[in-house]
Amino acid sequence: MPYYYEIREVRSNNGCGFGLLLVLILVVAYLSGAFSDDSYDSYDSYDSGGITPSEETGDLGIAGSPISNVDCDENNLLIIHSALDPSSYRSEVVAALSAGQGAKYLRTDQSCSSFEQSSTQGDPIYAVYLGPFDTSAGALAECPAGPSDAYVKELDPAGGPVQRCPQ
Repeated sequence: MPYYYEIREVRSNNGCGFGLLLVLILVVAYLSGAFSDDSYDSYDSYDSGGITPSEETGDLGIAGSPISNVDCDENNLLIIHSALDPSSYRSEVVAALSAGQGAKYLRTDQSCSSFEQSSTQGDPIYAVYLGPFDTSAGALAECPAGPSDAYVKELDPAGGPVQRCPQ
């Protein structure tokens, strides 16, 4: 009979220890804010087509294609696509990157100031581009690699001209 009592006692202690451990985990999680409304807001607003990994850097988390913002260094870019809708940034940029051999992308408000800084709705703009090229002629020579609405943008802090690709 004592043997049965010892087994029963051990089971009782294990159950109690597990219960205390569970309570401790829940208390730590609660104190760390894991159950606050704020932590769920960011998850609920997550949209696989929108900006996902880093709002701060603007990187869309596209495998093999990190964001490549540019400075105002008077080079030229061939802009092959501009994504204006936050709900489809990622999908639009992925499609444009795959269509343009060697294309990169940038966020205009984090790049050269000669870009339009935001859409008319106040949202960031993502541009997919080829380049940079030393001259506008070099960028224009690449126009056949882009869509019919592609254009060349000079990275000039004073505003730099835009040249439409010849049709």
